Amino acid sequence: MCLAALVRLASAQTCDQFISNGNGKKVVYSNLDAKRNKQGSVSYSSVKKEGSTLSYHNGVTDKNGKAIGNANFDISSNGSALKIDMKSFVPASSAKQFNGMQMQGDGKYLTYPLNLKVGDKLEDGDATIIVMNNGSKFSKMQIAMTNRTVEASEQVQTAAGAFDCFKISYESLFKAKIMGLGYR
Repeated sequence: MCLAALVRLASAQTCDQFISNGNGKKVVYSNLDAKRNKQGSVSYSSVKKEGSTLSYHNGVTDKNGKAIGNANFDISSNGSALKIDMKSFVPASSAKQFNGMQMQGDGKYLTYPLNLKVGDKLEDGDATIIVMNNGSKFSKMQIAMTNRTVEASEQVQTAAGAFDCFKISYESLFKAKIMGLGYR
């Protein structure tokens, strides 16, 4: 499966522009269908800045504004790239299902170099997340984003203004085992 993502990065930017300016900010994205009807939204609120890392809380709502999931994750910088915690890609429906349970995981961050160019091949990202319920393993999820390629550079017009973006294609995999039963 090939999906497209728009990432707002430009070649002349530094990590400071994202990390320092992100503390205390809230961004809301609307998900629209092909007819531009709202299907839901995702909000990201930065809640803590520590060095070159911002901790975020995200909330997902359906088209009626009803909360369907939330999670916490980090975005960090090494000076030449932004790194997004792969936990941020857990589907909202899964996050809601595991409300009140403990999540632990390992995996690499999904990396976005600050000097993106059309044609760039980006690093794969993957994570394994274990969900514990009262000390017992309840679920194991695996997320992978592979074959990431910068396909195009384009300007996207939104209600908040025009943004220079990159279109990134990738293949994604989400597998989960819940109480021993597998889902893909």
